Amino acid sequence: MSYYPERIKVENYLELGLKPSQIAIKLSVRKSTFARELSPCQKPYSAKYAQAHYDQSVRR
Repeated sequence: MSYYPERIKVENYLELGLKPSQIAIKLSVRKSTFARELSPCQKPYSAKYAQAHYDQSVRR
């Protein structure tokens, strides 16, 4: 499963300066879920890196 389109939205929202809690609301996810999405990523957030990290963890 690919979450890449949502990750692109996250990347764009962060570039626009939205706070993580605001982005979580826009994406209809819990703040804790969104925090887990951000945690493995380096700053600035990269949708491409986040998807690669997810794909790698699914293969394990």
